[in-house]
Amino acid sequence: MLDGRHIPRHPFDADAPALSAQVPMIVGTVLDERPCRMGPFDMDEAALLADAESRRPGQRAHMDTDSSFRVAAQNQSQRKAAQGQGAPPA
Repeated sequence: MLDGRHIPRHPFDADAPALSAQVPMIVGTVLDERPCRMGPFDMDEAALLADAESRRPGQRAHMDTDSSFRVAAQNQSQRKAAQGQGAPPA
């Protein structure tokens, strides 16, 4: 429950909270987020679908992309930068 004291704002508001403006933040992503779920890169479509079926029988094949986690990291960085506070002095 948002009470203005213990929980001063909704934790999922789409902005950077003023409360943490002076707190440094490191945001990043990596090239190979999920290498354990990736097959060989030289598979054709049939091999890719067969590999997906072997891993998740009877379920629709899907691809993991950076379309969600990379965008989220960029948004987070932009919101933090928009505060204009910069890093605290060392």
